[in-house]
Order: sequence, then structure tokens, then C-alpha cells
Amino acid sequence: MCNESKGANKVMDEPGITLKDTNSAINEGRKAEAKVTPLKMFIMAFILVSSGTILVERLAVTMTPSVGYHLFVLNKGAAIFNRGDYVFVEGLVTPFINDGEEFNIIKPIACAPGDHLENRDRHFFCNGKPVAIAKKKSLDGKLLTHFTFNGAVPKGMYFISSGHKDGYDSRYFGFISKERISARAYPVI
Repeated sequence: MCNESKGANKVMDEPGITLKDTNSAINEGRKAEAKVTPLKMFIMAFILVSSGTILVERLAVTMTPSVGYHLFVLNKGAAIFNRGDYVFVEGLVTPFINDGEEFNIIKPIACAPGDHLENRDRHFFCNGKPVAIAKKKSLDGKLLTHFTFNGAVPKGMYFISSGHKDGYDSRYFGFISKERISARAYPVI
């Protein structure tokens, strides 16, 4: 897909837009991908085991590298969500995760209601800024279909995406309605 000769990271389908530019824009203002170390796992396990059910109901752990964090505090009373906020989404179903069983995810909002979302050949832009690139195949080689939309994000809908190359998010399943968002998630570790 990419021509990477002598540092030129040009995307073949988009002259003038480079993978380096896209990745820089995606990661701008976000923490670099975090690694799970044994110490971090011990701390997370200790917090979850020793905190009791009140704290456990307000914590979420994710082991995927796609969001850059692994422990989140949840605010289930949040009513307003903005671009850049991490959100906890419940009840998604796809054949690519958990063999089609329902699952929950935490992702940042990449494009909010009223923002202009544009899709150009698997490249997603919010208000003209690159936010993600959809892959053609999953990690296990299955063909992926990607969300196609160009225009203003409808009221009550959100485009969520970590921008991570292997993340599974709105690039593939489309908008998430506000009703599906059960909490704002604040990254801890």
C-alpha cells in the first residue's frame, strides 16, 4: 500500500498526504502507546481486588494496545461528550470480536455531532484533519468492509477511533449513538 523508499512515506492513493503526517496528526495530543508491564498488571490487579465493588464498578481495564492506556475510571453520570473524550461503549456485536458475542470497548471520540467527517479511500478526516486509516484485512487475514460517510456527523452520533492501525472502531462499524455510550472514561495508566 505504501511507497517507503528512502523515508518517503507517501500514501499511494493520496498525493501530498504522508503516513507520517497522518500518524502525527492522529497521535497529536495523545499519549504514546503504553506497554503492559508486570508491575502495571500487579498494580491494576491490586486495585481491583482490594477496592471492593464500589470502586470496581467505576473502573475499566482494557488489554488492547489500541487506546494507549489500560486502566480507566468511569463517570457513568456524564451527559455531554466531546471530541477527544474517551468513552465506554456497551453492547457491540461483530463477527470479528468474541465470535459474534456482545462486547464493550473504550475509545476516544474522533468526530462529534456537527463535525464534518470525510472518508477518502479508507482515510478518515474530521474537520479536514486526519483521524484514522481503515485496513483492508483483519489481523487474521479476513477482508474488512469500512464505513463510508461524507458530511456532518448527525446529532446524537459519534465517530470513535483510536487511530491505532489495528484498532477496531467506527472505521468499520460506523457511528455510535449517544444511547450506547454508558460512561466517560478517564485514563489512569
